[in-house]
Amino acid sequence: MFNRINFRQTLFVIAAVLSCNLFSFGASDFGNKVNLALRQTGDALLRAQGDSTSYIPPIQELDGSEFVLEIPLGFDYGILPEFLESALYDYHISRPYEVMVKSCETGFLVLGYNKTAVERDSVACRDRHEVPDCALIHVKFSKNEDRKTEKNFGSLAWLFIPIAGVGSFFFLKKKKQEELPAENDSSLKIGKLVFSHENMKITFESGSEAELTYRESKLLLYFAERRGEVLNREDILSAVWEDEGVIVGRSLDVFVSRLRKILAQDPSVNIKTIHGVGYRMEASNNL
Repeated sequence: MFNRINFRQTLFVIAAVLSCNLFSFGASDFGNKVNLALRQTGDALLRAQGDSTSYIPPIQELDGSEFVLEIPLGFDYGILPEFLESALYDYHISRPYEVMVKSCETGFLVLGYNKTAVERDSVACRDRHEVPDCALIHVKFSKNEDRKTEKNFGSLAWLFIPIAGVGSFFFLKKKKQEELPAENDSSLKIGKLVFSHENMKITFESGSEAELTYRESKLLLYFAERRGEVLNREDILSAVWEDEGVIVGRSLDVFVSRLRKILAQDPSVNIKTIHGVGYRMEASNNL
């Protein structure tokens, strides 16, 4: 009896330690990714001004969810939303966030927006370039949902460890048995992948999936329905963005770049740049 109790206690302690380490690693990993993404953003902002040598101060982490990037010489606010969103995407950071640009000297809020505004291409004041000579870019991520999830998971973490292997087995078995979407739904076959605009999802030949944002899905649908055609930039912008009454040329390049990264899992699909004109989607099943 004594040995059995000790054995159970040992398992419980191991589970508790593992869960704590996992949560600590997760928080630290998120902070590191944000740090790298913001430094990438700062570098891009300075290079856009023709500055490739100025020093970028260390990123400040205020409370685990708010980070501050200092740009000592000012920057073009109009290009910040795309540069920041692209950098966060590169590091697989998808949490909602708010951006506040403040003056280094006074601390006053100068400009700001949030992730939703970027996705809808409705960032206010993006054509105002009067950013202070020294600016602080505060990026605050949503954390309420994450805290709730971590709290609930942490209290039950010891239950997940003994059943993780069994759960993984059945999940992988089910995944293997799943077939690609049926031909009678809204899915499109592009190259070796299947794209569902309705579900905003791509299913690759390997069985892996990629979730798309509303704008990514709409842009991919426009390309997919016109495979092999040379598409004019103005026509793409009008078809994909005009429904919201906002047309921003820079956004097209950013979203095409995102789609290329997602579609990279299928070498048979490519979005080719036609210089001076626009783009053309090439796929093996339409050549």
